[in-house]
Amino acid sequence: MLAVGLVAVGIAAPALAQMNQPSDWVTLPGEACVDVGYSTENSASNPYILPATMPTGLPAGGTYSKVIVKAGNTGTSVVHENTVYAPIEVTGTTVKWIYRAALVAGDTFVHDEKGSISHVIVCAVPAPHLTPVTVTTAPSANPPTCDGDGSLVIPTQTGVIFSGAANGAGPGVYNITGSAANGYSLSGTNKWTITVLAKLTGPACIVTIEPAAAAFADAICTAPGIYGSGSYTIPSVTGVEYEVKIDGGNYGVVVAGTYGVDVGTVVSVKAIATTGYALAGTTTWGPHTIAAPAADCHVIVVPVAPKVVVIEGCGLWGSVTPADTVGVNYVVSPQGVVEGVYTVTATAKDGYILQDGATSDWSGTLEKHTTCVTPTSPTVTQAVCTGPGAFGDGSY
Repeated sequence: MLAVGLVAVGIAAPALAQMNQPSDWVTLPGEACVDVGYSTENSASNPYILPATMPTGLPAGGTYSKVIVKAGNTGTSVVHENTVYAPIEVTGTTVKWIYRAALVAGDTFVHDEKGSISHVIVCAVPAPHLTPVTVTTAPSANPPTCDGDGSLVIPTQTGVIFSGAANGAGPGVYNITGSAANGYSLSGTNKWTITVLAKLTGPACIVTIEPAAAAFADAICTAPGIYGSGSYTIPSVTGVEYEVKIDGGNYGVVVAGTYGVDVGTVVSVKAIATTGYALAGTTTWGPHTIAAPAADCHVIVVPVAPKVVVIEGCGLWGSVTPADTVGVNYVVSPQGVVEGVYTVTATAKDGYILQDGATSDWSGTLEKHTTCVTPTSPTVTQAVCTGPGAFGDGSY
């Protein structure tokens, strides 16, 4: 019996080592073995050469599976009667197994111990059944656009393996080859040269747009007599860059947004088309001078006459009470006046101005203060008699 070592491709050894009939060496499904009728006394100079055409009795188009070389009768005795070449490794006492990964036409064979060969047995197995396939969708290229490059399109097809470049590859020239996957046979066209083009440019890709207008805002009042800065606003428009010039400076690109500037600043804006775009309509705005608010934010106010109480009797005092008016200061003179002449003057507080033509001065008299007195009743003395028929004067 043989001791079987590593079986490289699943080929088993025959049960008996010294069997000399071709049928003794059939071990694989569909395998056939034949004696090719070869012998020689000197295999070193006349080795057996495996033919390109399958020997009669072996499956046409098949694959060689074993070559058995039987030692000749001349010469010394040998340890191994048979030298077997096959894609397996086997150890044994009467058979010498020599591993070959594949047996192909043109290979040479000798007995590993003896120069003479009595006969050679060649075995082969039928070619595996292959499913025929042709390429149904050839590799191609997606066309370029104004927005991007073209790209390579490698199809996916059962039974076909495409090589040469990856799906989605960018601009370039690619040589693509299709080959059969395991279990398939490929026929028809299997080589293609595909050119992938770069992004389109030129007039066909120019987009004409009308830029949105830049905006200017003058300063506004934040409190009576107080105002902040003005501003300019740059819109965001695809395909447009905006350049801004401040006072006498140079134009420079400014991103979209609103920017504060002081009163008196002169702002100019122009639109510039970016690559792939052309502009139509208005493309410049300004120069615009940022202005202060009207009247510098002063609030117009109208003074109100004071409340005056004039002395109209004894024991009384007069008074002058100024009005309470937003934005107006009132001054009464003399301060705390309660009699006599008075004046009231109205002036505007910071951030306010008096209305043109409005009365802002008042004057008059409160009259004099007098003390009240109560009169005493007079005493009257009647005349009295001073003698008979005579009387004197009375008195009061």
